[in-house]
Amino acid sequence: MSQLGFTNKDLNAVAVQTETIEKFHNIGDVGLGRDFSNNQLQSPVQVGDALVNWLLSTPLSATLRNANQRMSEVFMRGSNGKWTIVLPQSVYTLPPEDTSGLCCWVPFEIAHCGTKSDIDLLCLQDCTPILDEYINKNRHAGAQDLTNYFLQQGESVWDARLRMNRLSMQFYTEHELILGLPNTGTTVLKPFNGLLSVLENPAVLQISGVDVLSAFKDVKCRYSVLGGMQGFVFAVHPLVYDAISEQVQPGKFNTLPDGWTKTGSTLAYNGVSFIQSKKVPVDMTAGTGEVWVLNSAVVGAYLGAGGLQPGADFIREGYTFTNKPDSGCASDCINYYNYGTVAGTNPNMMMIIQDIPLSPNCLGGTLQGLDGLIQPETLVPQTY
Repeated sequence: MSQLGFTNKDLNAVAVQTETIEKFHNIGDVGLGRDFSNNQLQSPVQVGDALVNWLLSTPLSATLRNANQRMSEVFMRGSNGKWTIVLPQSVYTLPPEDTSGLCCWVPFEIAHCGTKSDIDLLCLQDCTPILDEYINKNRHAGAQDLTNYFLQQGESVWDARLRMNRLSMQFYTEHELILGLPNTGTTVLKPFNGLLSVLENPAVLQISGVDVLSAFKDVKCRYSVLGGMQGFVFAVHPLVYDAISEQVQPGKFNTLPDGWTKTGSTLAYNGVSFIQSKKVPVDMTAGTGEVWVLNSAVVGAYLGAGGLQPGADFIREGYTFTNKPDSGCASDCINYYNYGTVAGTNPNMMMIIQDIPLSPNCLGGTLQGLDGLIQPETLVPQTY
């Protein structure tokens, strides 16, 4: 049989560790006499997150992508050696001059301010003994092999491995874009300036969501002063979305609470839609979640590789020579690189609604066996 199996070494300081995907890297284990073609994935592949897609498509993201074509000073290196990207300037007018007792007013003065966002490198590394590489390039999945999303019939084991590398890089990069923090590293996160770090700005308003409907009225009140809700979205975990939906029920005369609309199972508030993402935090122990109120004009992401799966210019291959003839006296290491940041230019255009109670139906033992799917940390979470 041909099963997916990679042996990965510890990665360098900026590399993403791949131990968490070892189960899916067993491309190449050999067996005889069994038919593995009738199989299915235990859960959906966890790439293509809706919030990530929205973030990469905002007007600010487009501005950041195109900025380096207009001026070289968009990228700057500080005295500490850290690269940054210069964000668009925020322009405003100063308070009026006191012209009391004078015949005429004088024009307002224009002022501006701006900031920068740190750029971090992301890397995934996969090393293979030379002999394994040559053999796996000549091994192809047959009719009785473990063929599925990861290894397709007729495909070489080596090609499947390269595709797994790209998918792994995409998964980790999506995770970083939403949950990355500059000084935090976990099994699935490297230090990175992600959306969560933007929302941790003390100037971003946080309000209580214990009374769900009242909290959204607070949001409306604030953004009415800012000029309306155009360009906003509500980012939520699916469990929080369900909890909010349960609270938005018809009242007297069978009408929904003011400002709310439901079309089938699709919910909106004052025309603002919800984006469901399992990357938005939820606390199953406390039974609460949160809503991120975001505006596409002031939140965006920059990826130097141009996308979530790096192209040829961002893939490097190198050899480490060993004294082991049985493995070809060398290992072939492939590094997949990307770099970038997530930026916010106006914290007043963002909010967090905290402590929204989850539905009691989704607590206790209801989700037993599905822990890995609540906030996935691997490509295809195990569900038993």
